[in-house]
Amino acid sequence: EADFFKLISETLNITPIYNPVSSFGVEDRVNIVADLVNGDTDVTFGAFPLHELVYPYADPTLSYIESYMNWYVPCGKPVPRMEKISQIFKPSVWLMLALIFFLSVIVLWLGARSTQNSGSTESPSYLTICNSMQNMWAIFIGLAATDMPRTGKLRSYFCLFVWYCFIVSTLFQTYFTSFLVDPGVQERIRNLDELFRSDLVYHYEPENEAYLRVSFPDYYSEIPLQRQACESTRHCIYDFLREQTFTVIGHSFSVDYLISVITNPELCTLDDAIYKINFAMHFVKGSHLVDIFNGIIHGLLQGGLIG
Repeated sequence: EADFFKLISETLNITPIYNPVSSFGVEDRVNIVADLVNGDTDVTFGAFPLHELVYPYADPTLSYIESYMNWYVPCGKPVPRMEKISQIFKPSVWLMLALIFFLSVIVLWLGARSTQNSGSTESPSYLTICNSMQNMWAIFIGLAATDMPRTGKLRSYFCLFVWYCFIVSTLFQTYFTSFLVDPGVQERIRNLDELFRSDLVYHYEPENEAYLRVSFPDYYSEIPLQRQACESTRHCIYDFLREQTFTVIGHSFSVDYLISVITNPELCTLDDAIYKINFAMHFVKGSHLVDIFNGIIHGLLQGGLIG
């Protein structure tokens, strides 16, 4: 904004005298407006938003920068592969697979024992329940059985079980392979209701907190999250980027500036912003410079030099 104001000053051939401020809290902004009203300054700028409480005391120019007040929340983290693999089938499906497996073991074991009473000769691989379970487990995981059943009925049931295991195994391996390659990410918090129901701690910066309390008292009073103060917006955002375990409110304009030195920063916000903020310069009430500055700002905006 300083470079933008300098460009306008050069266009108008004026030499401004700057009066720097130490901070940009709500109280400091009130003092800045008071300086305008008292005639100590002619214009103010520097992340100064258009606000209904300021309109009675100062005249704003056209807005030349937009920013959004957002909740920044942890991004979705990769799902652990073992957790995803266990979710390939629902618990009821896993239970049914186990039930069919044990029923098949019992059917083949009892079928093999019944053939002895009828005088038929059955493979000894199915005459004991342990051998029968060993063969069924081999088929279930895609290996070869030690022997095939010899009687027609057991062979028919055995072939049916083989085809069943083949189909289940094919489905399992298809999902298993895809989950190994990309297990996906956990769903992040997307709206205010989900955020307020979460156990995230709200790390706040005092100046942002004061602005929110003054500008949106109803919204501010409805925030149920546990609060923890942080030293500055810079500390809040950098701690958030490092930990991703809490939530913070920030202005997209300042956040984008802070993360501009970071490669591929991971930042996620709620789908809906708290508030859209428009920044502008503010002049003494009734100043003739407002229209002059507006004309130049409009031309610079149209030329794509800012915004």
